Amino acid sequence: MVNPPPREVWGLNVFQALVEALGHAQALLALDAPRCTFSRWLLGKLRVPRRAVHCLYWHSPYSQSQIDSDCYTFVQILAVEARALRHENEALRNALKKLQSNKRLPPSAANDSRFHEFRGYGRDSVNMDAPDLGILGQLGSSNVDGARFRGTLVPSL
Repeated sequence: MVNPPPREVWGLNVFQALVEALGHAQALLALDAPRCTFSRWLLGKLRVPRRAVHCLYWHSPYSQSQIDSDCYTFVQILAVEARALRHENEALRNALKKLQSNKRLPPSAANDSRFHEFRGYGRDSVNMDAPDLGILGQLGSSNVDGARFRGTLVPSL
C-alpha cells in the first residue's frame, strides 16, 4: 500500500515546480485538463485544485522515492512474517514427529495431555490454563452451585 502524498504537496509554487519537473506537455497530458484552464492554474489566475497537484506529484520523479521506500518497507515486513511462519511450521512439524514416533501410546482424543504441546501456536490460540471468568474471578472464594471460584474453576468433591 502506498502512503498518500505529504501534506506539504499543495499550492501554486509546488504546482509550478512539478510542471517544470515534468514539462508542460506531459503535465497537461497527465492532468487531462483544457489548455486554457491549465494556463490559468500555472499563472495563478485560478486556484489550483489539490487533486491536480497530487496528480502531478504521482507522475513526477519526487514520488518515485516514496513509492520505492514504501515497497521496500512492505517487502521487509513480509520477509519477517514469512520467517516467523517458517519457524512456527518447523516447531509444529517437530512436535508432530515426536508424537508420531511414540508408537507405544494408544490412540487418544484431541484434549489429551499429549496435545498440549500445540497450545500457543497460530493466530487464534486460546490460553486454557487461566480461563477468563470475568466478574466471577473477582469474587474471591465463593460457592456457586457446588463449585468454588478462586480465579479458576475448581469442581467441588
